[in-house]
Amino acid sequence: MREAQARKICTRLLAYLQLYPGRARVHSVFPRALNIEARFGIFSVLQGEGGLRPFSCETGPLMPFTELPCKAGEELRILDNCIEFPASDWVLRLSGAQAVDLSVDAILHSIVPVDLPLRMRYLLRVLTEHAQSEDMTPLVIAGAADNPYTTLLRPRIEELRAAVDEQDLRAAAETAGAMSGCGMGLTPASDDFLCGYMSAYAVLSKALGRRRERVLPLTRAMAGEAAKHTNDLSAAFLLQSGEGLMAEPVFALLLALFSDAPYQSLTMHAARVAALGASSGTDMLSGLYLSIRHHLGGIEID
Repeated sequence: MREAQARKICTRLLAYLQLYPGRARVHSVFPRALNIEARFGIFSVLQGEGGLRPFSCETGPLMPFTELPCKAGEELRILDNCIEFPASDWVLRLSGAQAVDLSVDAILHSIVPVDLPLRMRYLLRVLTEHAQSEDMTPLVIAGAADNPYTTLLRPRIEELRAAVDEQDLRAAAETAGAMSGCGMGLTPASDDFLCGYMSAYAVLSKALGRRRERVLPLTRAMAGEAAKHTNDLSAAFLLQSGEGLMAEPVFALLLALFSDAPYQSLTMHAARVAALGASSGTDMLSGLYLSIRHHLGGIEID
């Protein structure tokens, strides 16, 4: 039996694997991502340097998953500190993997820095440099021509802003549901936008001293309704964002943004987010930017 060793694992995933051992199945297979459907939902085994996602673990270099004999629908077993793929004759060892907390609670000392308006300009510069024809950046970049997706979403953005400001869970959920599933790709652009929006709102709220018990029901409601109107993989990412979990590059960016980190570091992390996927990164960054601009409260950042 061939073995692979996980290098890093999301702490939330580690806890759930220990709580729910037993049978699972392969959901989908890509060269650098293997998605697995377990009793608690979908999680991912990743290769490469893109960083962890919530409910994922990362291995060292392997042959592409598409070259392994594992196929969608194949049954596997979650055991103590390992995942066995019987049909493929390989096992992924989890013991010894670095546990990484990707929750908003792990951002311990977030602040609203006095130079936040300048920091937001750095984000806008990165977005402008990475903008593509059919992503969400026209919602952020002044004067950029709308595409079919941003034309559809633009009026709903204002509805979302008002609902979140008013802490109207029902209206926020309904608006997020009306926005989700819009755009091409495995994770539609509007879903990536919503993930960025919810992640930034959670961290901004923490920096402003808002109680987590106030913020979590709102983002959960948004994510829960949005997840009903998109594909199951994108739904999993939305639900994770609603819980205050975020991809490692987004986590690092928000940590740099709501601190006194050097501008060079901020730009580096923003560019790393923008480079994720075909346009997922710019879509998440657009949502992140607008969320802060919408809900900062009294500070002009444009």
